[in-house]
Amino acid sequence: MFPPISNSNSFSFQVGELPEKLKQIGQTKSTGYWQHKFKNPVMKESGAFWYVMVSEGRVVFTGNEKLSWKNFLLTLQRYVPSLRKSSVKQALLNLEQKLNSARTVPLDRLLTIMQTAGLLTPPEAIEAVKLKILSDFDACLFSRAGEAQFLPTSQIDFTAPIEGFNLAELIDIASQRHLLWRQLKTVIPSMNSIPIVNAEMVSSSNLTVKQKQRLYSLVKSGKTLESIAIALAKDSLDIAKVFAPFVHNKLVTLINPSKNTTNSQSATKGREIFIVDDSPILIKRFENLVTNWGYTVESSYNPQTAIEKIARSRPAVIFIDINMPTVSGFDLVKVIRRKPQIASIPLVILTAENKLSNKWRAQWSNCRFLTKPLATTETKQFQTELRAILEELVPKFETPTQVE
Repeated sequence: MFPPISNSNSFSFQVGELPEKLKQIGQTKSTGYWQHKFKNPVMKESGAFWYVMVSEGRVVFTGNEKLSWKNFLLTLQRYVPSLRKSSVKQALLNLEQKLNSARTVPLDRLLTIMQTAGLLTPPEAIEAVKLKILSDFDACLFSRAGEAQFLPTSQIDFTAPIEGFNLAELIDIASQRHLLWRQLKTVIPSMNSIPIVNAEMVSSSNLTVKQKQRLYSLVKSGKTLESIAIALAKDSLDIAKVFAPFVHNKLVTLINPSKNTTNSQSATKGREIFIVDDSPILIKRFENLVTNWGYTVESSYNPQTAIEKIARSRPAVIFIDINMPTVSGFDLVKVIRRKPQIASIPLVILTAENKLSNKWRAQWSNCRFLTKPLATTETKQFQTELRAILEELVPKFETPTQVE
């Protein structure tokens, strides 16, 4: 039996103790943040702490920073499929611009604003937050030791977008997930693995034509299992359960990108983007835009020296202007395609010339095509299209991926 924590604002915990400690927290009816510091890192690109936000003892949110409209909106975009629709992207962009310009954003009204705009329903938001919390629990609850401290917050200053969940009930669900993850780990050792189809095995299998097509569509992008989950707005556990029988029956092989340096995923570093353009002004504007979305940018004004910089940085995606001195964008594409270490990095042709011939050449070169805005009225459309490309090729959503 663990010692009670109801009269203490801090405690330490060993591996396996945190679930019971959090259950006790749920009985205290406290409001504020439990700040956890682990003895070893938990989340990629995480801060020093992991927070469990509680309201009257009910868990409202978890994450490596305190709740804000930005990380709440990121959670909704991560787990609500309808927010990935092209018809919704511009509305979301407009909402983010309004929120950025606002001095304060009442979190308890944000969900109402989105519901009124027809962006999502309250049940969708509640399910998204639940999956976010469970995903955090997968990574944090069962295999970590550390210290926790309570940061109280007055109910007046404390606004939550949802009512919250019973901590004990959610931890029981997390315990069931933990057991399932342990079973799956025998065939899915890491969600950072890249699934590769064994064509001969699939061809001779009992899968239906529709099932085969679905399998190929899932793996054709060369993304990791975690990235596939993000792209589909699915729970990572659900994607692991989908692929487990394929891996078990040798229809799919999992490749660790850290051990396969020629793979496209190993040629990326998180959310880094590279842009080649002879205009420093355009590069600066591009960088300011995408860094606000959580990406980092490397650039080159000189296409003749760009290859060396690209090979060093190995970005997740490369944007290339067509009209540049000495070397055209399409010539640069040819050079990149001949370099094995960077050949499979996704390329996007960036140009102000919205010609059909340019689009065809981009398609033939296996490149995406994006038109630069020529007028201020075209800026929003450009931002929407750019963001759609980035969310597909370089998902901005980060979730815990380590499963013990």
